[in-house]
Amino acid sequence: MEVLVKLQQDYYRSHCGNVKPGDTWDHFDSYLIKIAEKRNIALMGLETSAKQIEMLNASVEMDWDEVDKEVKDWLKAWDDPDEERERCSFSYAYRSMQLDYQFDETCPEGLMVKGRNEQWMPVLTDFLKAKNCFVAVGLFHLTCDCGLIVKLREAGYSVEPITDLL
Repeated sequence: MEVLVKLQQDYYRSHCGNVKPGDTWDHFDSYLIKIAEKRNIALMGLETSAKQIEMLNASVEMDWDEVDKEVKDWLKAWDDPDEERERCSFSYAYRSMQLDYQFDETCPEGLMVKGRNEQWMPVLTDFLKAKNCFVAVGLFHLTCDCGLIVKLREAGYSVEPITDLL
């Protein structure tokens, strides 16, 4: 599963314009870290990379044959412009902030999103009580009825998007 996720990340970086020539980062997390460091803003992580990989592997509901098929599909799509339009449509919507947060949808069960959101909420609310802060997480942690936007609003917080970081 780790190989599949890495392949997908590399596809989005190389095909969808997520990383531009001259960028000094190759992941959105690195971009945000660079901005924070440039502005002398303290950083706090919600989990380590090792914990993310552990949860990814624990949440896999696919057997090796299914993962193998997915890897082959992504490799086959690598040079197909029709596939690129389809697979990159999410990246294009994300960059233009044309997002559907689906707040009324029920969150799928599992560790990767719902479970992590549940683990993060006490940490986030404790931190937010101590000081005003900017929180950055992946989009799927913001969507559906278990998303952090809904949960923070239910806890009484005002949550607003920031569209221009520089």
